Amino acid sequence: MYNLKRAVARHRVAAVIIVLSFAVFFNCFSFPIYNFEKTWEPSITIEYFLLSVLSFGYIGSGLALVFPQKRYWFILVLLLALIGAGMVCRFLLEFGEVSNTYNFTLPNIFVHFFAGGLLGSLSWLYVLRYEI
Repeated sequence: MYNLKRAVARHRVAAVIIVLSFAVFFNCFSFPIYNFEKTWEPSITIEYFLLSVLSFGYIGSGLALVFPQKRYWFILVLLLALIGAGMVCRFLLEFGEVSNTYNFTLPNIFVHFFAGGLLGSLSWLYVLRYEI
């Protein structure tokens, strides 16, 4: 962990760009975490959910490496902005397709924002507290 912190300190701008880009990229292609409008097989749903949980954990830990001195509310607002940017990218990527009608519903949007903000910020707190 020490070597990773040292590398982030030396290449701060690159580390910030990589972490923020990963967060937007992940939120673009993982939205929605769970789709309430379309049924999937249980095995695919479980895999997709676990991948989402782990990725939000990585996003939070990356933010802890890049922004260790920031306050919790700054990280939460930043996470919600990154989630929103990823969802806008997803909407524009699939603009005019039928999948936008069943992906972009209020329950799907709310659950994605809530789960992403909660899991990412808790991961940020965990990494700061225990410095894994």
